[in-house]
Amino acid sequence: MQFEARIEGVAFAQGQFKELTRSQRRAALSATFNKAGTVIQKEAAVLVPVDEGDLKRAIAKSVSSKTTSVRVDVGVKRNAKGGPARYGHIVETGSAHTAPHPFLRPALDNKGKAAVEVVAKQLGSDIDRVTRKAAAKRVVS
Repeated sequence: MQFEARIEGVAFAQGQFKELTRSQRRAALSATFNKAGTVIQKEAAVLVPVDEGDLKRAIAKSVSSKTTSVRVDVGVKRNAKGGPARYGHIVETGSAHTAPHPFLRPALDNKGKAAVEVVAKQLGSDIDRVTRKAAAKRVVS
């Protein structure tokens, strides 16, 4: 399940952001989006129906970055043996034999705004942290 958000009006962070290297930008955005994804992940864990708890334990997030964007995915993690990844989508959407018990979409609906707020609040401090870390490396070198 994907969710995209464009954060605008964060002028103080935009100025600092332009001064960072590409890898520093990616690090700051990855940290911020990781925190935002956690908001959705926790809500999905609250909403998922629990039988033995395997599906709940399999709810995970992953952050990936490309040259111009960072993305966070929240869903049921895959494993080599199948497990919850084999039936998580059936729980979410239902089938001909089972009723749906959505947990991912409602998690996004319930906490999407809160995740965007985390990005808006956290981005500045993550930029500062990455900048300080880079400065400390330059001093040590």
